[in-house]
Amino acid sequence: MSDLFETSGAEKLITIKNFLGLIKTNIPSIGLITGSITLITIFYSLLVTPMYESYAVLTKSAAIDEQVSSSSLSDVATFVGLGDKVESGEQKVAVTRALSRTYFLDRIYRNSFLLSCFLSECDTKNFDRVEDFYSNGDPEVPFGLAYRTYRQVFIIRPNIELVYFLVHHKNPDVAYELLKWMIDDVNNYIRDIQIQKAQNSLDFLTQRLITNQNIEIQKIIAALIQKDYQTLALSQQTKDYAFETIDMPIYPEDRFFPRRTLMVSVAFLGSIFLAISFLVISSYLGLVIHPLNRFNNYFLSKSKNP
Repeated sequence: MSDLFETSGAEKLITIKNFLGLIKTNIPSIGLITGSITLITIFYSLLVTPMYESYAVLTKSAAIDEQVSSSSLSDVATFVGLGDKVESGEQKVAVTRALSRTYFLDRIYRNSFLLSCFLSECDTKNFDRVEDFYSNGDPEVPFGLAYRTYRQVFIIRPNIELVYFLVHHKNPDVAYELLKWMIDDVNNYIRDIQIQKAQNSLDFLTQRLITNQNIEIQKIIAALIQKDYQTLALSQQTKDYAFETIDMPIYPEDRFFPRRTLMVSVAFLGSIFLAISFLVISSYLGLVIHPLNRFNNYFLSKSKNP
């Protein structure tokens, strides 16, 4: 075992002098490990496909606020057995809908153009006629694989007040155009759901209003009908039904991955730490790495006898 460690009782303590001596005698090995890992990182950063990020900043729209503010009416309706309680956290519900398998299946998976945008490349000119590419049949790409790719490409980061929509793609044009389409389509998708819910509720409440003779219940029903009419009116008045855009989508001029300088710097420093840790652990365990020893002896002998 190396004299790097000195035994005192049951403990083995490493001294600074022996630690520095270990590093000095193994400088060639440390250089070999550090250089190898750094070179691999450089090659990887040069060969990996660059990715671009387009993002936009959004917030909860007035339509969502209107749904939350009218929840007290829904509480009353639930109490008298006229309807379901509106779920709290409408912004969270909207985000969940946008990332759901249902949305992906309805809006993207069966659209050959959109699916190609998420999986590889696509012609950005076709964003003007997306509806022409829908079909009833399922594509050859498995749904699970396609959905995982969708979640990797399209990312939503909700905050307390703000929501960030991001698209990561190897083509900056596709990233930019796809993000703009996603913002519009998510708003339309959530709006259509709310319109359908409001219309179904309106039909049901109108029928109950006709058949119910209780004056108090009729007042509650009338208030709920007014809320549904407000939902329908808002859906026609606003384009940004679920999310209002604060900062428009940004065209990605610079790639966000890989960050070559950062990757190489981290790899260089990390490989030095890894090499020293490996040598210390090997010395502590009494392991002898013969190829590294021969490598060290060769370079040390060359330095002593130039």
